This record gives sequence, C-alpha cells and structure tokens, in this order.
Amino acid sequence: MSLAVVLDVINEGNLSIDTESDVIQRQLDIANLEVEKLLGANYAKVVAGTDGYDADDLIIVTKAEAVLSLYFLVPVINTKSIADGGITRSVGLGESQTEYLSQGEALQLANKYRAKAMSLLEDYIPASTLEGMYHDKAFILGVV
Repeated sequence: MSLAVVLDVINEGNLSIDTESDVIQRQLDIANLEVEKLLGANYAKVVAGTDGYDADDLIIVTKAEAVLSLYFLVPVINTKSIADGGITRSVGLGESQTEYLSQGEALQLANKYRAKAMSLLEDYIPASTLEGMYHDKAFILGVV
C-alpha cells in the first residue's frame, strides 16, 4: 500500500484536481513498489520508525514516493490527453495562445521528477543496493 495518497501527487505535480484519481493511483502503486525495492529492509524500518528512523524520515520517503509517481504519470497524462493537446506549458489570453509540452519535453519533465525523488531517497537506499544495481550510483539516483 502506498505511503503517499493521490492528493500528495496532485500537490507535488501542481496537477489539476480534475486529473483522474484512478490514473494517478495506478502510477502511485508502481512508485511505491519501486521505493520498496530501492530501500529494501530500510523501507519497513522507516515506516515503523525503528532503527533510528522517525516521523521526519517517513515524511521524506512519502514525499519521494509522490514525486516518483509523477515520473511514471507525466508520460501517461501527456499521451492520454494528446487529443486535448497534451500537458499545458502555458496559456495566453486566447485559446490559440495555449502551448503544450511535446513528448520530448514531457520525458524531460518526468526525468526531473525522478531525479528529485531519488535525491530525496539517497540517504535511505542501502549501499549494497547502490553498488549492486548497474554499478552506477549516478544512474540509480537519476542524475544522468
């Protein structure tokens, strides 16, 4: 079960409240699995507040989960709303002045969310996980 809730994702991504909650929840569940996998045994410790982890750590991991869900959500929203134009980059005075993100820009935005989430999680990911996955800490942390 996800630590973050749909409203956390909406707030972190500055999304419209009209964004379909079931679409957000599906991506939030994926993000939760990814966070659990990355943190390993530390995930349960953070949730339980044991081994030196406290409520502040839980807040950080919950925020990271919400942000990571945006990594998975942005391409889905952009693809799903392509008929409506995609994700709005900016809106002018008239409808003809509305600008939308291209698929490449949506991917860049998604990667920024991933990098932010991984930065929040860095202190909670066991060293063995960092060493064992791809042998490249920068890749895991989303900074490349």
